[in-house]
Formats: sequence, C-alpha cells, structure tokens
Amino acid sequence: MLHMVSLSKIFLIVLMTLGSPGCGQGIQSSEPIVLNDPIPSGTIVAQAAFTGQNGNTASGLAVIYSQTGGSYVLRLSGVNFSNEAGLQLIIVANSTNQGPLLLRSSLGSQNYRFYLDGASPVFNQVRLHSVIHFKDYATALFIH
Repeated sequence: MLHMVSLSKIFLIVLMTLGSPGCGQGIQSSEPIVLNDPIPSGTIVAQAAFTGQNGNTASGLAVIYSQTGGSYVLRLSGVNFSNEAGLQLIIVANSTNQGPLLLRSSLGSQNYRFYLDGASPVFNQVRLHSVIHFKDYATALFIH
C-alpha cells in the first residue's frame, strides 16, 4: 500500500508540473492545429505574401485591416510555417517594431488584434521570428 501511495503522489506532482491539457496550458501536441478564424471587418490597408528566410519555407498572406479607434487586425491567411514553440510575429510600422505577438499555430488562417497611436501608419513588414534560434523564419514585405 505504501508503494501505491508513493506512485499516486508522484503522478499528482507530475500532473501539477505539466498542467492539465485542455486548459490553455500544459502539454502541446507536436502536430500544429489548423486554425480558421473568420475574416475580420474593416478596410485592408496592407497585404503581402510571406517568403521564407534563413533556410525556412513559408507560404500564405499577411493582411492588415484598419478598424476604428486605432485598432488594427493582422490576419494571417492560409499560412504554412515551420512548427516550433515560441514563434513570434513582429509588425513593423513607421519603421518601428510593434509587438511581438505569439504565433498561435503554424497552419491556417488566424487574426491578431493590435493598436497603434497616430493617424495612418505606414506598414512596412511582418516578420515571423524564432526566439529559440534568434532569427527570422519568414517575412511579408508591404509594397507602397
């Protein structure tokens, strides 16, 4: 019986350490989830295709929608990126980095809301950045 209690305690400690799957934290699948967020409302102010960087492949579009009150939505449309934990999206507007935003999935279509002060910012690019390898994996350059 003592052996059984020890195993139960160990299991409980491991479960508390890893978290509970399905609660937004804890164990992550090695296979990415394909997201399909709805198309946001607003006016498209910038759009560009992703290209791979530093030996990585990437596909899909970065689309920025202007909404009211300095609110914007970055929509990743039909993306396929390298699957790695901790990838970040960096939006460059007026030659200044905005964010970072944590990438939710390396596949599919997904929306990210962000805010900028000032009238009519110029969007330069969106970068997919690896915090593990300290380099960009993909870039979408907006043409003006």
